Amino acid sequence: MAVEVDWREDPFTISIRNGHGPPNRLPDRAFGSGAGLGRILLNVIEAGGTMNLHVDDTASVLRLALPRR
Repeated sequence: MAVEVDWREDPFTISIRNGHGPPNRLPDRAFGSGAGLGRILLNVIEAGGTMNLHVDDTASVLRLALPRR
């Protein structure tokens, strides 16, 4: 798993990449299940941000965009 934070822009972005493939094969329940991902989504929405999950055969990337306060 790799985490990248880009503070240069507003909103700033946080990218979490897992190279183990689709979410149903991710080892971390918070990243791969509806319960954990739902909690992350609610927190991001409450903060006024957006969330994007991209999945392909080789990796899953969760990208969060959060406004500066």
